[in-house]
Amino acid sequence: MDLVTKAMHWSPELYALMGLADGAVEATPAAWTDRLFDDSDRQADWGAFQESNQVQKPTMEVEVRLRQPDAFSRWVRLSTDIQYDDTAVRCACSALWSTSSS
Repeated sequence: MDLVTKAMHWSPELYALMGLADGAVEATPAAWTDRLFDDSDRQADWGAFQESNQVQKPTMEVEVRLRQPDAFSRWVRLSTDIQYDDTAVRCACSALWSTSSS
């Protein structure tokens, strides 16, 4: 995600982890927030991201649940590389992997 333009790209693998067909929803920060299972997952994800940005950490790791179409959730661990420059923060998610479904 580019925090200046809010542009995001989701891989086919990420769509699959969300139980969606590739391109089923537009990749936006709002759509990502909506795919997080509940408020605790949203707070964990965006809180870790904001904390990392405040101290300009180059990586962030967090475990959250992703909403599935059948109303269940899937636990994933997000490993994110964050690249900084002089004018903006740009973020590239480097790895996603599923840990369980519930």
